Amino acid sequence: MAINFYYLSGSPFSWRIWLALEYKELTYQLKVVERERGDLISERFLKMNPWGKAPVIEDNGFILYESSAIIEYLEDQYDKSGKSLWPHEIQLRAMARRTLSEIDTQIYPPVRALVEELVMQQGSSPDMERINGSFEKLRVNLNILVESKQGRFLIGDAPGAADFALFPLIEILLRIINNTSHLMPVWSLPPSLRQWQSHVKKISYVGKTIPPHWR
Repeated sequence: MAINFYYLSGSPFSWRIWLALEYKELTYQLKVVERERGDLISERFLKMNPWGKAPVIEDNGFILYESSAIIEYLEDQYDKSGKSLWPHEIQLRAMARRTLSEIDTQIYPPVRALVEELVMQQGSSPDMERINGSFEKLRVNLNILVESKQGRFLIGDAPGAADFALFPLIEILLRIINNTSHLMPVWSLPPSLRQWQSHVKKISYVGKTIPPHWR
């Protein structure tokens, strides 16, 4: 049976699961949920995830939310399908998990702050101090992150869970910069991350996962 994948367009956590499903070559049904339509607070959805957030998967009656848990479940339940989301060597696997944690704790928060100030604001002026502070955090934190980069991808020469966590955040960040360039400080990705981004974008299924509302 196909996995039911409840997906919120533009959510970096939903996006990473979509990339993981493709990488694992799994059969799934994409179920797009919309915040504006009230899908996330509907009685049916709250029964699946009481926090009212996407992503959620339903696999043969088993319901799971939280992207980190979903990643681990897909890898363990479907270890023979597609490719592994983690390196096989123990130390590299530990580094990949550490990198994913760093992405969630050090890269996501300033990107989220920029989304709140420059995308979600309705009618009020953006907080330029918060915007500039977020860009400075990203400059510092991304440079720290790439210091441990190994190979063409974040950890080695094959993509994995860490790459699928970072890529959506970078794409969201670059989209914000492009759409609000008149407000932006001068900012660019570290060269090694630009090369990494290019490698990820060349993966055959990545274009398929671009958020529908961006197209």
